[in-house]
Amino acid sequence: MNLRETEISNKPIFEGKLIDLNVETISLPNGKTATREIVKHPDASAAIAIKKEKWFLFFIFILILCISIFLFSYGSDFYWHLKVGQYISSHHKIPFTDIFSWYASSNHLSWISHEWLFEVLIYRF
Repeated sequence: MNLRETEISNKPIFEGKLIDLNVETISLPNGKTATREIVKHPDASAAIAIKKEKWFLFFIFILILCISIFLFSYGSDFYWHLKVGQYISSHHKIPFTDIFSWYASSNHLSWISHEWLFEVLIYRF
């Protein structure tokens, strides 16, 4: 049984520095033709086959995956950033001392919240 696909045509759509986009027409083993949209990127590859009826489930899966990666990558610091974002939003100022440590605030140790915009954004959204 021959399960090979045969390329009929390959049309470049876009050629850039980072990616190339092609539309490829192939002949399937059952005699039908199919069209594929190919993205070529150096040092990266992915293949996704989705039926039109299943796109919503795929979207939910990707959303859950992205949220999981986001939360697990920040670990315990995520909640620290969330609390500092709450402080900045309620007091309308960026703290220059560690406001959640009794030792740092009593000794006036300096601290720069260089992630203040991120902290405000994750608190607001």
